[in-house]
Amino acid sequence: MKHLLSLFFVLGLPSTALAQVDVDNFETNSRQWDNISCSSVIVDNPYQTGLNVSCKCLQLTRTPGCDNWSGAITHLSQAVTGYHYVHALMYRNNGHQPNLKVTDEGVNLDIPPMTTIAANVWQDVVFDVSDKAQIDFIFFMADRDNLTEDAVVYIDDIVISNDATPRTAPNAMCTPDEPVVLGEYTLVWNEDFTEETLDRSVWNVEVTNNGGGNNELQYYAEKGVSLGVEPSTGKHCLVLTATKEQYIDRECTSGRVNTKNKMYYTFGRIDARIKFPKTANGLWPAFWQMGNNYDQVGWPVAARRI
Repeated sequence: MKHLLSLFFVLGLPSTALAQVDVDNFETNSRQWDNISCSSVIVDNPYQTGLNVSCKCLQLTRTPGCDNWSGAITHLSQAVTGYHYVHALMYRNNGHQPNLKVTDEGVNLDIPPMTTIAANVWQDVVFDVSDKAQIDFIFFMADRDNLTEDAVVYIDDIVISNDATPRTAPNAMCTPDEPVVLGEYTLVWNEDFTEETLDRSVWNVEVTNNGGGNNELQYYAEKGVSLGVEPSTGKHCLVLTATKEQYIDRECTSGRVNTKNKMYYTFGRIDARIKFPKTANGLWPAFWQMGNNYDQVGWPVAARRI
């Protein structure tokens, strides 16, 4: 039976003393970043000027009420040793100060920046990690203080090096909204959600309260699935809505769709443009490339970019 081919890019980080270790620039094939209490999402660079003229960056947001360890974390494939500094291009439009954590070993795990962070400008912010035996992960926190307003920080071009001098040369410029180059691929199907109703010859709307196999709290209902227009771009889109409400035997509802037995391929590439909400308070949106023979072979073996 045919099934989808999931494609993953594996990024390794060396422990040998190269001039620098490139962690992430948030362009094609960015690493996986996980939210800790707050919201983080890769977005179009809203301030494409100065040191940072790249297309994408990480937006890190901590709202009042989220704990002071709120942030975004990426785990390294292996511990990095022999380096003293972590650099990151940062932009903030308020007075909040981001912090860094790179290991669970030792004391004084919360690392403030060496440099004073200015507002409304991209700058290379440097963190001194020389007292850490190794770097196991990169964990940025938006701000450790009590908040009365959102703390929003944009982050880009993260590197690990032994040079404490802040970078002053602009990074590489890209072209926004550059079309996807298919190369040897041939487009065989696309869905832009421009019809008035969801195409049921392609999409199944899941209706279930079984917890999705991992104790999810919502009731997947028809009411959580709709079509709409994304406000900032005007593009037509599928809208999956999570609502806190009493619904049959659950206290919240959500939407979930799949293409099982209707649209599936043996080999190829799948691209999707997805806008995620703030993922605080238990929200966990997902986009899966499942095998069409899932009923026979079960859940795919876990894989993630490291």
